[in-house]
Amino acid sequence: MRFGRAFVTSPQCSPSRSSIFSGQYAHTIGTSRLHAPLRPHIPTIVDLLKARDYFTGVFRKHHLGPEFERRLDFYGAAGESFRTFFDRLPRGKPFFLQVGFTDPHRPYQKGAITPGHDPAQVRVPAFLPDSPEVREDLALYYDEISRMDGEVGQILDLLDKRGLAENTMVVFSADNGMPFPRAKCSLYDPGVRVPLVVRWPGRVKPGSEDRHLVQN
Repeated sequence: MRFGRAFVTSPQCSPSRSSIFSGQYAHTIGTSRLHAPLRPHIPTIVDLLKARDYFTGVFRKHHLGPEFERRLDFYGAAGESFRTFFDRLPRGKPFFLQVGFTDPHRPYQKGAITPGHDPAQVRVPAFLPDSPEVREDLALYYDEISRMDGEVGQILDLLDKRGLAENTMVVFSADNGMPFPRAKCSLYDPGVRVPLVVRWPGRVKPGSEDRHLVQN
């Protein structure tokens, strides 16, 4: 199911992530400043699920500070295979896994995918000038999105191969809008509107769309 009107509580990564994990607004839990760590007494979905015997893990970016990392059963740094988490997952135990991709975070470099997107074919948002420089920048942005899509596919393949796909809810979203002027770090829609896709076999109708206003 695709949610066409999904928003986050902050146009920056760490305040937004603190809301996603805690279910609270960043200004109520002292995390509204960029890179502010999540305080030890703030409960998160990780704590709630661990109390119900879930095996919990995060790959790469979480942006909530070292204390949060110690709450997890598993942490995988950049470069570590996604298989590692599933190799350590106790057989038959429910799990929670969050993967924080650094794509499509700046800075951009050519070569994320081959072939890359053609700048002449990209769609330029109405709030940006349609110039060769902007088109080139957007093409690199789309390249990194495509590389991230490939990694999402690796995780979905692992769920299939481990026999976990039919009993796993998969949520794909973001912590802020696209990193361009008038988007990320601004409270205009392009700064706080994000993708949100949910796959939940037997619970969510494949290919469906929800147009309600929702917030991560």
